[in-house]
Amino acid sequence: SQQLFELARLEHGGIKPQRERFAIGELIQDVAQKFDLPVATRHLQLHLDVMGPLPLVNADLSMIERVVTNLLDNAIRHTPDGGEVRLKVWRDADRLLAEVQDSGPGVEEAVREVLFQRPTALVPREQRAERGGLGLLIVRRMLELHGGD
Repeated sequence: SQQLFELARLEHGGIKPQRERFAIGELIQDVAQKFDLPVATRHLQLHLDVMGPLPLVNADLSMIERVVTNLLDNAIRHTPDGGEVRLKVWRDADRLLAEVQDSGPGVEEAVREVLFQRPTALVPREQRAERGGLGLLIVRRMLELHGGD
């Protein structure tokens, strides 16, 4: 799978962040607009809570765009029609923090423990399917390359 190949490259140094300065608040707005159609079609409410002015960041624009896209896409896909998705972003000293909440069913504790672990052939196929795809693991690796989690 392409995601598995991308994950391997992220984990083994095949992809390095190409840093540039950009306005993270504008990026978040731009990414959120990509979801206007599915949000409207499914009668969802998408809230962006950007706390205070956000600074320019020095990061890989395409990676951070992918992170925000994956997080919102995941929340929207797992939220029932008529539900709510909220992305909250704020500054804490020299770091930016983000939190995604949705009115979906949530993630079971057992699944949450393995959500960010690499799938293995030793795990039965049905349990691998319960974990979901590699999107959140890729998000975590991209954030780790930027010194985050």
